[in-house]
Amino acid sequence: MIAWAWHEYLISLDPEWLPRFPMAKAGFACMRAAEEYTKQKGIADIKGWMISGASKRGWTAWMVGAATCEKCPTIIGLVPIVPIVPDLSLTMHRQWMSYDGWTFAFKDYTDVNLTV
Repeated sequence: MIAWAWHEYLISLDPEWLPRFPMAKAGFACMRAAEEYTKQKGIADIKGWMISGASKRGWTAWMVGAATCEKCPTIIGLVPIVPIVPDLSLTMHRQWMSYDGWTFAFKDYTDVNLTV
């Protein structure tokens, strides 16, 4: 889904295609629901959230941490488990040279020609 959405975004430049926005929105909705439920039941009064995730969920954690809004739950920490890639071109080149091609994990992206 992520690869296809990026493919469509790069053609249309319409950010509505990017699924990380609704993924972050869903994360906030879940946190709000948990806060309301635990407070209503007298279980806990949640004051803040530590956000974590790996791979796609790691990128979603970054998105949640970057977002601000009046009714957003308080984010007190981020632990995204994704590689830091400050130079995508260089990193992709190194990967290609190291593996003599793309990793199997890029199959969705190669299927839609995003690695060309």
